Amino acid sequence: MARLFERLPGLPWILFALSLTLNVFFLGGYYSKRMWDQRLAGGSEEQGHYIVEKLSFSADQRQRFQDLRQRARERQRETQRANRPVIDNLWHEIEGAEPNPAQIDGYIEHLTANRQNFQREQMRDLITFAKTLEQKQRLEFLELVRTRLERGPMIPRRPEMRPER
Repeated sequence: MARLFERLPGLPWILFALSLTLNVFFLGGYYSKRMWDQRLAGGSEEQGHYIVEKLSFSADQRQRFQDLRQRARERQRETQRANRPVIDNLWHEIEGAEPNPAQIDGYIEHLTANRQNFQREQMRDLITFAKTLEQKQRLEFLELVRTRLERGPMIPRRPEMRPER
């Protein structure tokens, strides 16, 4: 190895520069990923901004997206308001001396039906909104939604980790 360095006196500096360059790129990628992960881990507003930026929504698309999100928040509040008395009754029944399994089942079915209605309306709104997007935007948007439904965060899976279709 010493002979190689004698024949090529600049080799250590070339290797050092290459190593330094690779480390800078690695650290830059790590920092960038961490920054995006922190943005996505934030609240609903940060996630909304991420989607708008990532998909380059026009002003009209941005407004329709905000309307979609506002309807979702209102619908969620309505569902929670409707479910609150049912949940209270459910717990009252559970805490009783002799809980009635039929009543408990009825409360659970009522809560499940409310949740299904909420999800059904959400999906209809989502499809309606997605139809207004350009093909590329629509595919990326639906991928983000699918990731959110499957795993929670909006960070897409790596292609090799996606299930076969």
